[in-house]
Amino acid sequence: MNKTAIAKVWFGIIAIQVAIVIPIRVVIEFNNIYGQFDTPIARSLNVLLYFTNLSNILVAIVSILLVTNLNRNSHRFEVVQLSALVSIIVAGLVYWLVLAGDDKVEGIDVYTNFAVHTTVPIMFVLGWIFFVQHGNTTLKTIKFAVLFPVGWAIMAMIRGSLVDWYPYPFMDVRDIGYSAALINMTFVTIFFLALFFGVYLIDNKVLNRINRH
Repeated sequence: MNKTAIAKVWFGIIAIQVAIVIPIRVVIEFNNIYGQFDTPIARSLNVLLYFTNLSNILVAIVSILLVTNLNRNSHRFEVVQLSALVSIIVAGLVYWLVLAGDDKVEGIDVYTNFAVHTTVPIMFVLGWIFFVQHGNTTLKTIKFAVLFPVGWAIMAMIRGSLVDWYPYPFMDVRDIGYSAALINMTFVTIFFLALFFGVYLIDNKVLNRINRH
């Protein structure tokens, strides 16, 4: 099996994982009568508003596109790929560094939780390193790619004030107040930007040079 075939299988496995675990998470919340929202539909849709789940969905979309054409290098694709990469890295790191200690999962959600926070992030990062074209990330790419996480944060804060619910403790103004929440979100934004520029440097200064030799 050549490198292209291995890459397509690799990204296919990533997409399949997301296609399995996200619906399971939706069904779990649909049946969770003790959830935050009263109706099953509201609880199910709410699952999709977690940054982790949205990031996994974005990763699955990129993975499917790579399965169909591993040599994509259009600006639009680079924007989406970069946004998916950085977002899934943040989703995994923030969970294991900040949220995992307080997270209580059981049953099948043990698997879905591990998939969205561990196997999908690790596999997608490794897939990006070893299988995709490098040297295409630009500052313009970053400018557009950052819109996804920033847009999500703004949406989550506005929605939280309307429905009295926030997806993560570090942004929950009900418990920590607006000042602390904004400070936390500022640090998260800085972390995002650092990762975006880190990926930019790695893509252009390290991986692109390795590919040329």
